[in-house]
Amino acid sequence: MHSPSSKTLTEDICMATKLQHPERRVATPVTPTQRGSHPGAKVLAMAGAAGIVLGALGILGIGPVYVAGVAVIVLGIAIALAGGLFAQASKDIFSKFPSGRRATFGGFATEIVLGLVAAVCGVLALAGVSTMNLLSIGVIVLGMSLWAGYVAVAQFDQVLPSSTLSGRRMSRGSPGLNILCGVVAASLGILAWMGVIPRTLTLVADVFVGIAVLNIGYSISRRAFPRSSPRVRN
Repeated sequence: MHSPSSKTLTEDICMATKLQHPERRVATPVTPTQRGSHPGAKVLAMAGAAGIVLGALGILGIGPVYVAGVAVIVLGIAIALAGGLFAQASKDIFSKFPSGRRATFGGFATEIVLGLVAAVCGVLALAGVSTMNLLSIGVIVLGMSLWAGYVAVAQFDQVLPSSTLSGRRMSRGSPGLNILCGVVAASLGILAWMGVIPRTLTLVADVFVGIAVLNIGYSISRRAFPRSSPRVRN
């Protein structure tokens, strides 16, 4: 009968042998609930919070035109970044886990383009080129980009393998909030463009878009993607 000390020594020798032979390590998919912090999610969360704060400051009367222009620029760049992050993630997932059907990534490209167009509108508005009209158009474009993002995220979920269905369920409510904020922002932008208290409505629209961008960052951080991690084979 082996003594406890000899048993411990045998286990230590076996473990050392396994560690000396890396070929005995195998890549196994982690569970869908394991997630890594994505730096892009933090950037989007900060941009969304900035849009909300800037819109609120403008509503309170603190440099309303200036903060509205800055908010449109920040939010436009953030939405373009979100489209790029989702597009790259979709390509990576499909390359590792082909689902038998390719999703169309045109929605992500549209989201990127619209985000950049909104940012350009904000820059031109700050330069004094038809300021209020361009700010109104900017928030309309931001609302449209959120709609494009809603369609694109639905296509993104089509690419996810079945092993990530739990992550998909946990993020089910996120696109709905984004499309609601997009519709409200676009509607307010149209009213502002028509001359209905344009400054105030533009700033309120910035707040709604900021909420959506903050939610996009949260959605990215909550989505579970299969990864591989080294594990010692028994």
